[in-house]
Amino acid sequence: MDYKAYIELVKKRRSVRSFTDKLVSINDLNKIVDAARYAPSGMNSQPWEFIIIKNQQTINHIFSLFNNRIKDGHNSNSLIIVLGDKRKKTMLPGIKFDFKNGSIKFKKPSKFIDSNALFTSSLSSAFTHMLLAATSLGLSTQYISMTSSYEVQKKIKDLLQIPEYMIIYDTLAIGYAAYVPQEKYIKPLEKMVHIDTYNMNICDSDEQIILDKKNHLYTSFMFKDKNTMKD
Repeated sequence: MDYKAYIELVKKRRSVRSFTDKLVSINDLNKIVDAARYAPSGMNSQPWEFIIIKNQQTINHIFSLFNNRIKDGHNSNSLIIVLGDKRKKTMLPGIKFDFKNGSIKFKKPSKFIDSNALFTSSLSSAFTHMLLAATSLGLSTQYISMTSSYEVQKKIKDLLQIPEYMIIYDTLAIGYAAYVPQEKYIKPLEKMVHIDTYNMNICDSDEQIILDKKNHLYTSFMFKDKNTMKD
C-alpha cells in the first residue's frame, strides 16, 4: 500500500452513531481482531485480549448500564471489548513487583519511567488497528468508552466473567452505517506542527479554544443532518 491509499483509508474512517440492521459476519469481526494482534506494544508485551459480542440480549444489557447517558451506537449488533492484562506490565521497564505464592503484587512505580502510559498506549495502538481494519472492510465503528468507567466496568466484568487482572480499555460498536457522516473539521497541518522548538505564534489561545467550543467548530459534524440521516 502506498501513502495515498493509506491516507484515503485514514480519512474514510469515521465514527458513526447509528447502524442498519445488516449483520456483521463473525469472519469480518475476526479479521478486525486479527489486525489488532499486529499492533506495536511496549516490549512486545501484547497486553490485549478481546471479547466479541454478537448476542443481542447481552449488547442490550450492556447499553442499559449507561442509564440513558449515552445512546451512540446503541443499535449495533456487534461489539468488541478490548481488555488489558495488568499482569503484562511486569514486562515493562520501571515496573516493580513481587511474585510470591503464585501471585503478582505490584510495588510503587518508578519516578523516571511512566510504564502505565506505555501500557495504555499499547492498547490504544491495538484499538486503532481495529478501527482501520473495520473501515477497510466497509464497516463503520463507534467508541463506547463508558464501558471503561469504574462502575460500568465492574458490572460488565461481572456479567461477562472477566477476571480481576483484566481491565476494560474500551469497546467498539461495529456495523453498517445508517447514514453518511458529515464532513468534520480537521485543524490545518501548519497550525499544529512545530519544527525544532515550540512556536507560540501558531498555538491556540485560551480565548480561541473557548470560542471554538462555543461555535461547535470541532463537533458540529456530530449533530444529526436531516439530509443525511436515514434512521
